[in-house]
Formats: sequence, structure tokens, C-alpha cells
Amino acid sequence: INNPYPDSEIRELVDMFNNMIETTERLMNELRMVTDNVAHDLRTPLTRMSGRIELALTDRNGNCDYREVCIALANECERMKKLVNTILEISRNTSNPGALQLATVDLSDMITELHELMQPLAMDKELELKLVVPNYPVYVQADLVKVQRVASNLLENALKFTSEGGSVTLVIEDLEEQILFKVIDTGVGISPQEQQHVFERFFRSDSSRSHLGNGLGLALVHSIVKAHKWDIKLESTLGAGSTFIVSIPKNSIKA
Repeated sequence: INNPYPDSEIRELVDMFNNMIETTERLMNELRMVTDNVAHDLRTPLTRMSGRIELALTDRNGNCDYREVCIALANECERMKKLVNTILEISRNTSNPGALQLATVDLSDMITELHELMQPLAMDKELELKLVVPNYPVYVQADLVKVQRVASNLLENALKFTSEGGSVTLVIEDLEEQILFKVIDTGVGISPQEQQHVFERFFRSDSSRSHLGNGLGLALVHSIVKAHKWDIKLESTLGAGSTFIVSIPKNSIKA
């Protein structure tokens, strides 16, 4: 039987496909670079605007309407500054993971403290906040401040998207070859189609569009986890809840 697809045609198709992939990757990198540059350029004018508004608010003779406008502008400037700083932090984590301030961190103690800190917020929402950790220290080599951001962002997300009467559980599992940190909720869940995009910048699932946010929280979490050479994955069922799992290989933990 004659081959209807000569080798040369197959090679052409493979070359075209590879060129498409390279072009897409280049465009994505250029888009990220543009975003980072815009964020960097915005930070200085935002800081100046915020400073001038705060200065205007010190004028005790200003009328009430004037002060209300200034307060609203100051809040918007602060929100924009946080967005810009988050974008730049994601970029730094991605491009320079070696800049992490590594130290020996007791993960069990850190998560226990976070549980205590966030308990009032959970009670206000009438949620049960559970804690399942070993009764001994679980040490990892990590940048404490950044890992605290990972844990707090994941927990805040879980509390935000879990309805009254539900539960959120913080879990640490000390396994033979790895340590797992899990945040488990009984919230709205995420559809299979959206799960593959949750760690992308500015992505917001359908269930999150009614809540305040900028779509950068999970992108920041992902960048910090990857900078540590750890892994993170999501297991979720729409309408039944989500579980975020951070995997820390023990061979990356120094004695």
C-alpha cells in the first residue's frame, strides 16, 4: 500500500507545529514582559498620587464632600499599588528564585498560628475552621514570609468561597518522601474546564466574579511554590468544594 503522506509532508507539518509553539511562547513571554513593565512604570506615579491625597486630607478646613472624594481616591490608589506590587512580586519569584531568604521553618507551628489568627474570621462567617497537624515540629527550608503568604492566601480563598455552615480544614501530612500541606473546603468548587487556568495571572472563575479580587492571588501562590521547587495542585468538584495541595519533597529539606 502506498503511503498517502510522504515523509517530507510529515516533516513539514511537524516544523509548522513547532513554529506555532515557538511563536505562541514568544508572544506569551512578550505579553508578560509588557505587563511587568507597565506595572513597574505605574508604581511611582501611584505612590506620588497617594502621597498628595494623604497630604490633602491633613487640611482640616476642607469640606466633607472634598474629604470623601480624597478618601475614595486614596483607597483606589492603595488598591492599585497592591495590584502592581503583586505583579512585580510574581515576576521576581519567577525570574529570580535564588533570592529566597531560606531558613528552617516549623511548618506545623506556622499553620497552627495561622489557624488561631483566622479563627475569628471563620466564626464571623459561621464556618468551622479545622486543624489537622502532627503533634511534633515539621521542619522545612523555606522563606518564612513568602510561605506565610501562600498559606494565608489559600486559607482566605477557602473562607471566601465557602458558604455559611460549611468547613475549611488545614492539614499537614508528614509522609515518607514528602510533606503535604492541604487546604480543604466545602465551598462552591471549580469546574474541570477552569481548574487548568486557576494559577494564571488575572484568571477568575465564574464562581469568583461576584467577589472582590484581581485574579492574582493564586498566581502569586504558584510563583512562590515553584520558586521553592515545590509543587501545587488542585482537586475540586463543582458545588462540593476544593482541595489545594502543596507538596514539599523531603530531599529538598536540609537537616
